[in-house]
Amino acid sequence: MSKIKILLIDDDSDLLTLMQINLAHSGFEVYTASHGQNGLSLVKSIIPDLIVSDIVMPEVNGYAFIREIKSDDDYSHIPVIAISGRDNFRDIILLEGADIFLPKPFSFEQLLNTIVGLMKI
Repeated sequence: MSKIKILLIDDDSDLLTLMQINLAHSGFEVYTASHGQNGLSLVKSIIPDLIVSDIVMPEVNGYAFIREIKSDDDYSHIPVIAISGRDNFRDIILLEGADIFLPKPFSFEQLLNTIVGLMKI
């Protein structure tokens, strides 16, 4: 059985590294991008099983990223966990197509439980 591929997108390099290390140690195959444009390229090349995306980022922000992914029949099935320090984004980002909104700060256990729930593993 192949590892579950997770794409992490966040412009906070410290958080990105922390999530990457913890998820890799938990047995996932982890890819990272520092903004939505890089994330879109990676989605098309690796076709991840799940995406964790920040909302406020330079270039292509989380709203535009999620809208593009969810409007493309080739990728719309991929679950997206939207993360942000701004809780007021919750309703609108869920309307854009995110499957779950996880407010920052969150613990690794919260992230892992959310991933396990979405992936049904």
